[in-house]
Amino acid sequence: MLVGEHLSLERDHHTILDDITLTLNDHEILGIIGPNGAGKSSLLSVFAGLVTPTKGDISLDNIALSKWSRRKLAKTIAFVEQQAEPHERIDVRHAIEIGRTPHKTLLSPWFPEDEEALQDALEKVNMKGFEKRLLNSLSGGEKQRIHIARALAQKPRILILDEPTNHLDIGCQLEILSLVRRLDLSVLIALHDLNHAAMFCDRIALLDHGRLISSGLPEDVLTKQTILTNFRANAEIDKLENGRLHIRYLLPPSLKG
Repeated sequence: MLVGEHLSLERDHHTILDDITLTLNDHEILGIIGPNGAGKSSLLSVFAGLVTPTKGDISLDNIALSKWSRRKLAKTIAFVEQQAEPHERIDVRHAIEIGRTPHKTLLSPWFPEDEEALQDALEKVNMKGFEKRLLNSLSGGEKQRIHIARALAQKPRILILDEPTNHLDIGCQLEILSLVRRLDLSVLIALHDLNHAAMFCDRIALLDHGRLISSGLPEDVLTKQTILTNFRANAEIDKLENGRLHIRYLLPPSLKG
């Protein structure tokens, strides 16, 4: 459905992405992992249509992304940035109302379908009753739920999330990822935690230095060798009863007591 072919991106004569071909399939969660500086955020921005690749093509529903109008694209793809923050004091309701912008003209009124979309988004992120709270009064996990609700108010088919659990405590991280897992959408998500990628993603793509190292099922990508090579960590990998992986990191010999 969302296809990138031979994508490359250069900035200031530096290669950020190098010949990446990747497809987000219908109703799957595709996780993007990789060490710091691997190019995860840049790749998401390209897939969201926010950044034009230096080389390569990206298409949605077999139509080049460049041929989609900005309004139509915003109705189809919603992007939640890493550490998304508003620049002014607004309440939760107004923060989510922003998500209806692609469906409105400058002078169009607030229609019943807009209210339905807003209330549906609040319900999906379990934030009913928070409409009048100021966004900057919420906890980190609550803010992230509202950012996702704003994206859901767009009524997209594709949700792109850039490390949505960054700086959250473990309970909030699991709640956010469980919420995303329950959505009936195609999801492209960058994750820092490899266990989270193993737990919640249908497929995983591993980047390093702007290159696609491997992609496939979690058990095919998250091997002891790829973790050692790309993350410089020794690990043991167990398969749980539900078929998901659990990664146990091992201390280097020099740090063992």
